[in-house]
Amino acid sequence: MISFKSALKELHRGNAWPAYLGAFLVSIHLAAPAYSIVLEKKDPQGASQKGDSTVAEYISGEVLVKFKAGVTAAEKKIFHKEAETEVIAEIREIGVQKVKSKKGESTEALIEKYGKNPHVAYAEPNGFFYIHLTPNDPRFTELWGLHNIGQTITKPVGAPADNFAISFSGTSDADIDALEAWNRQTGSPGIIVADIDTGMDYNHEDLAANIWTNPGELAGNGIDDDGNGYIDDVHGWDFANNDNDPMDDNMHGTHTSGTIAAVGNNGIGVVGVAWQAKIMAVKFITEYGGGTWENAAKAILYASQMGAKISNNSWGCTGDRRSCYSRTLEDAIKAANQRGMLFVVSAGNANNDNDGSTISYPCSASSPNVLCVAATDYNDQKADFSSYGKYTVDLGAPGVDVLSTIPNSIEPWRGGYRFASGTSMASPHVSGAAALALSRFPSLTVDQLKGLLMNSVDKIPAMDGITVTGGRLNVNNVLGTNFNVIAAPYNQRITIGSSTAYTITVASANNFSAPVALTLASPDTGITGSFSATPVTPPLNGTVSSTLMLSTASATPIGNYVLTINGQDSAGEVRSANVVLEVVPDTDLTVTQVNGPSNAVTGGSITITNTVLNQGTAAAGEFSMNIYLSPDTLISKEDILIGQRVVNGLSAGYSDTEETALTLPASLSPGTYYLGAVADLKNVAPETTEDNNTLVGNMLAISIGPDLIVTAINGPASAAAGGSFTISDTIANQGTGSVTQAPYYVGFYLSQDATITTSDIIIGRRTLGGLLSGESGTGTTTVTAPSDIQRGTYYFGAVVDYDGQITESNESNNILPGSMITISTAIIVQQPDLMVTTDFGGTYGYYEAATAVAVQSDGKSVVGGNTSETPYATTTVAALARYNPEGSLDTAFGTGGKVITDLGGYSTKLSAVAIQPDGKIVTAGGYVELPGGVPDFAVVRYNADGSLDSTFGAGGKVLTDFRDYFGYGDEATAVAIQPDGKIVAGGYSATALGRAFALARYNPDGSPDASFGAGGKVATVINCEENRIAMTIQTDGKIVMAGSALRSVAGSFFPDSDVALARYNPDGSPDASFGAGGTVITDFGLADQAYAVVIQSDGKLVIGGNMVTSDTSFYDFLLARYNPDGTLDSSFGNKGMVTTDINKNEDRANALIIQLDGKLVAGGYGISGCYSLIGCISDFALIRYNTDGGLDTTFGRRGVLTTDWGGYKDGINGLAIQSDGKIWAAGGTDNDFALSRYLPW
Repeated sequence: MISFKSALKELHRGNAWPAYLGAFLVSIHLAAPAYSIVLEKKDPQGASQKGDSTVAEYISGEVLVKFKAGVTAAEKKIFHKEAETEVIAEIREIGVQKVKSKKGESTEALIEKYGKNPHVAYAEPNGFFYIHLTPNDPRFTELWGLHNIGQTITKPVGAPADNFAISFSGTSDADIDALEAWNRQTGSPGIIVADIDTGMDYNHEDLAANIWTNPGELAGNGIDDDGNGYIDDVHGWDFANNDNDPMDDNMHGTHTSGTIAAVGNNGIGVVGVAWQAKIMAVKFITEYGGGTWENAAKAILYASQMGAKISNNSWGCTGDRRSCYSRTLEDAIKAANQRGMLFVVSAGNANNDNDGSTISYPCSASSPNVLCVAATDYNDQKADFSSYGKYTVDLGAPGVDVLSTIPNSIEPWRGGYRFASGTSMASPHVSGAAALALSRFPSLTVDQLKGLLMNSVDKIPAMDGITVTGGRLNVNNVLGTNFNVIAAPYNQRITIGSSTAYTITVASANNFSAPVALTLASPDTGITGSFSATPVTPPLNGTVSSTLMLSTASATPIGNYVLTINGQDSAGEVRSANVVLEVVPDTDLTVTQVNGPSNAVTGGSITITNTVLNQGTAAAGEFSMNIYLSPDTLISKEDILIGQRVVNGLSAGYSDTEETALTLPASLSPGTYYLGAVADLKNVAPETTEDNNTLVGNMLAISIGPDLIVTAINGPASAAAGGSFTISDTIANQGTGSVTQAPYYVGFYLSQDATITTSDIIIGRRTLGGLLSGESGTGTTTVTAPSDIQRGTYYFGAVVDYDGQITESNESNNILPGSMITISTAIIVQQPDLMVTTDFGGTYGYYEAATAVAVQSDGKSVVGGNTSETPYATTTVAALARYNPEGSLDTAFGTGGKVITDLGGYSTKLSAVAIQPDGKIVTAGGYVELPGGVPDFAVVRYNADGSLDSTFGAGGKVLTDFRDYFGYGDEATAVAIQPDGKIVAGGYSATALGRAFALARYNPDGSPDASFGAGGKVATVINCEENRIAMTIQTDGKIVMAGSALRSVAGSFFPDSDVALARYNPDGSPDASFGAGGTVITDFGLADQAYAVVIQSDGKLVIGGNMVTSDTSFYDFLLARYNPDGTLDSSFGNKGMVTTDINKNEDRANALIIQLDGKLVAGGYGISGCYSLIGCISDFALIRYNTDGGLDTTFGRRGVLTTDWGGYKDGINGLAIQSDGKIWAAGGTDNDFALSRYLPW
């Protein structure tokens, strides 16, 4: 296997090959692996040489300018003088001048100057094009692209010293059928193909005999003998260096030339597609792989001027249209079309859809002589690097591992031949095929030649839908047998019910001259045609034409139709050509108005009045209106898009006008622009005419505006409702424009979250005056908290220019949140704002209680628990209830808002509830099948309406037995939903050694997740004391469990318990970075127990539970905080833990949540008193702690809030928090579910 180091060594061997690569993405196309190497160089002109995926650069300080028709030479001089520029070059054939500033101004500044001149057609940078090559260093011995029989090919890789080779084989007939074609034609020396590239080695043994020689030039006499403006251009011209020696110093051009027309049947080297065609060396690309737009245009014009009927162009620019589209080049290509030159171009190597916003140019050029080529491989698949486009790339051709010629001076150990890959290698196959076609049919026009090549492809799946033809080049089909049928143009658009004409040409070969009958095969009965003449008889080796008039019926469906024209001679030979007819409704959209202000600032808002009219006779469907800023009056999608609106259809004869509010980009350069609009940019609505959808509007002067920000806001930590306090703030102008308008204001707000908006509570404002660019100002303001504001914690916030009086370059950065402030009132104890009880009809209601609560995204709360169905509650069933936000039962859920689930065995228990993002409800608990039996994990999923979800497990239920982990009884007490939809249930598994922490993870369909633990299950023997095990999932996917672990006490019959924690990796393995091998046991005193665990945003863990304290000898609330590694957080409470007594009696914490402000709320019960006749009475109990573990004395009574429901055994088992911070507490009150809601203050 070749090493990466060897690959780099190979690339850098010699001086020319790295230059050949430029900064392209180099793909070494091995079967496996594939290496990608990116190199960057700059050519002597200073332009960075970049690959297909980057936008083009340009020569700094140069601009290509073309004036509108009618501007005289004298007027041009005046305009150049006014612009303070000088003309340094000119392309007279297309009227383009290259200018530079006399003052050293930038390219952008020059374009802006000329863009303001109404006499200028366009001004653009002198950008770069790059060769389209994906080179590698293997070598072949067979030309599979010309003749592929599925042969095995062994190719050496790297230099001879590497001694490395690989073998592969292709698919038979995945080629262009050159071998068959050569039986008909091998080429003619009268056909000239211009290879516009890096030049060529015209002394190469396999090219020299086919190098074009200028018949009008005498070599070496220093005279322009033929008067074409180029002295001694014997074999072509070097536009990169402006001399008469187009020798290749890169190797790219020599490689493409060899594929086109390496000498055939000479017993050496390789053979080109056209054995005897002449190759004209036209160089504009430097040794570094890049060439300017100016030189590319000159090269194209030279080639067409000197008689080339075909040009090969294996280069281009890939990027957005503004960066890569050149009007100068477009004019040159169109001029070449008028001279009858086919422009064959490669599609690019970015694996990009050229139909989209990122294009390859000139593949996407609009001139009708452009034929764009994608690359295929030896299995007739699209090359992985090749760009494509259903409407811009015409056909495919072999472009992977193509063997061809290279200069002998470059990599001399290769002997003048090597292999390369790229669309650069594909287009020469087509150029060579075009040369064979003209050799056989010399009278073909350029559109006929293009149509012949496109009509003759082999249809292959890899090109279907991503190229115009859906096929790969077949040169044998191009040459035909005795005659060929050619249809032009290839595609047309007409309205329903109208007609159009195609020219059908029959071309003779092999001295054929006999009648050929023409027929039309139409896919739709509504499309009919008639020929002006049929049969037709071509003269010997000549052509004859007939006009096909196509008509469509008024009921013809709109769409694209492929029509086949067949020609058949008396011997039965049939040749065919295809054309594409697009039938569209008579819809014609045109923009009739686009107006806006005359001045605006970057980042500011403006309103544009725009109108679109349907001047056709048929309605248009939905389309968009795009609004642009342009430096000139030519509005196009290359300009700056500043807004878009959707027009929901437009009837014939009607118009649609809108005042569209837009925000100008903050990054927009200041200057003068034209407003413009384009209707139906993406041609969603078929039209008869697509070239009248654009309108230029008024001029708009853009300046850079101010940019106001709040850099500081400070206030007190607390205040009273209705009280006044002082806020200080600092406002800065970081924009380049100044604020001269006054007054304007900074507003101060109180918000319940850190996101400050103007809809929060405004408490005051400060008046501001003028502020220069870069200035700032600080002030203090006395504000007042509303007297009726709710008690609680708020965020300060400031919004500068909150009422939008100042137009800024950036309106999105005017807000700054400050510190938090606690607003107090006279309320000492806050009772819940909502209390609800629900009776499920249990036989003996002591066992009917809620165990968990979860809040849906719509504010509804789901409460789960248990009820009894038999006397003395020997069995239980699961119970669910859903409540509307105001506390009423949600009648859309179950029966009257309630659902009871009996899994069919002896007992069903529900301990935990979770809500999926799709609204489905998941519960976890235990299931006992038979009396005296042991429980298993029971996970149940419900649809949002309370019905069992049949897509989960068996009818919505999944049971899991942990007996594999020594279990005699298992129960889930916690459940959570992972972001990927998997469900994690946590609980315990009873063993002879005590209870073990138990985890099970399920796929979304309820099946065990085999990637987790052993078969989806994990258990850790921790000798748990209590059945209630807590669980939570960290943001990194790790799972934390909390409970208690029993330990023996010397001299005591009874064991003690300690808080136990375990953390698992996402795959279920113990997390060795946590505690000792993934577990932490903490002895806080006597009978320590954890019932709840939460994770703070900083990754710290907080447990809630209880322990017996020496102060009371009763259970008290216990909270402890651990660092992410499992050590106690000494900054919390007393060395990491805190206990709280409520009434000098038994108090237990069963649940724990974190508020939005980071404060902790623990919920459970507190014994309020014990009596001889009725026993002890408990109440709901909530305790709130500050982030340091201290009691939050602003909550309830000194941090403690109890709620008496009037029953004997009231207690909280579950807590949940709403998005607005309100707290839901669920539990029981003797016989019923009990649900209460508390305000967070």
